[in-house]
Amino acid sequence: MGSKKTKMYSALRLLIMMIISAAPAMADSIIQTRTFSGTPNYTNILVFDKFNDQTGTRILQSIGVSIAISTDNGHLILDNDGEEDATGAFEFGASANISSTYVALINSGLQPVTAKIEAIHSGTFDLAPNIGDGLNDFDPTAPDGMQYIGGVESDSDSGFIAPVVFWQYIGTGTFNIELVVVQWQNFEGAGGVEWAVAPVSAEGDVTIVYNYDVVPEPATMGLLALGGLLIRRKRK
Repeated sequence: MGSKKTKMYSALRLLIMMIISAAPAMADSIIQTRTFSGTPNYTNILVFDKFNDQTGTRILQSIGVSIAISTDNGHLILDNDGEEDATGAFEFGASANISSTYVALINSGLQPVTAKIEAIHSGTFDLAPNIGDGLNDFDPTAPDGMQYIGGVESDSDSGFIAPVVFWQYIGTGTFNIELVVVQWQNFEGAGGVEWAVAPVSAEGDVTIVYNYDVVPEPATMGLLALGGLLIRRKRK
């Protein structure tokens, strides 16, 4: 009889040790990426799932947010209609930013978790005085005009959500993030320079990452407690 009990308790100890070895929390992540594309100016509504804590068996540790944009094509025309040389610098491309009325997109410093990002083409110009073309014809012909064809430019930003607002992200539903992509152009130089822009194409993505720990389910914890009690009774 004693031998059977010894074997039973040995088997129980083995089972408990196996459970205990699997009991510590394990780290895991849920990654959600939503893409966008088009010709600025445009607005997209991006839908994300909330973090399902599965009745407390998942403990949210951090929420990462990132945004990336890439621009391509597009062109800029500069035409000097003034009587003097014109030199300066130019920029054109697109900017993007995110906001939400559903969740707070703030970091621990209570600042926006990501800044506005800009994928910008840039360069300089040195144009001769006007050689006779008229106003508003946007003539790119040298030496008083030029055309710049855009290539690929990119920008990105990322950050972590403040833990104080985690509760807004926890649940079984969804929330919306509004993405705004805006055409951007600027130039600095002498007066008399007229300019025209063909918009770039702009694409990118917004990603949310839930980093969390997995803890034992209540049934597993109860089994651990029962096993511990049986061992204590055996020792007594």
